[in-house]
Amino acid sequence: MTNPTADTWRVWLGAVTLFVLFSGMYLWVTYGERPENHSCANRIGQLDTLDQQAYRVVQELLGQSNAQPEAESVTTFYVGKMLTETMRQPSLANPRPPQTPALDEATLLELHTKYQVLRAEDLPYMRQQTTRSANFRLRPQWVPSYSIMPADTASALYKKYGADWFSLPVLQKRYPITHLFSLSKPLLSCDGQTAIVEIDYRCGGKCGLERIWVLQRRNGKWYKAKELGHTIY
Repeated sequence: MTNPTADTWRVWLGAVTLFVLFSGMYLWVTYGERPENHSCANRIGQLDTLDQQAYRVVQELLGQSNAQPEAESVTTFYVGKMLTETMRQPSLANPRPPQTPALDEATLLELHTKYQVLRAEDLPYMRQQTTRSANFRLRPQWVPSYSIMPADTASALYKKYGADWFSLPVLQKRYPITHLFSLSKPLLSCDGQTAIVEIDYRCGGKCGLERIWVLQRRNGKWYKAKELGHTIY
């Protein structure tokens, strides 16, 4: 004969085991750690967050910079200590269209279809970022170890000296520089692991270099994955 008491204990033990199992599963599903959701649908519209992320990328790039051009590598960038507040300064010696190739719709599509460094969902996400690219400004509090030329100063120099304002002798009356650098607002992919940024410098008169990089972040560093533009003048 079976022992009624033993059967009852087995039933209770089974019930308690099932209760603990399902309670644990419920708590894990409800409160457990989940992988970060990088879906663009959850990011579009968060413009303030995008600006903060762009500044973090600028800080990381400057942390990987080197003031000597010959020291450039796949993970270092030639950037000196004097930066412009905005990317586009008034009446450069060689004026460019207001839209840079990095912000051009055709270029974004090419990066997706031809080079496959952007996903389809990255495109609307990057388009949204371009809506505020023109207003992006480098702030001294974000890059404290760099000197920032205010946009108002550039405008005042242009009004006083005309198209020659960008010649270094004029600038050196105010700033002890040999090169003047500009960084665009980085355009970020949905997962934040790919960025497009323009890094330019001027060295007086018609001397300068403009480059647009597609960067990929690996192991805490940005790597140059592709160069979109390289203009020397």
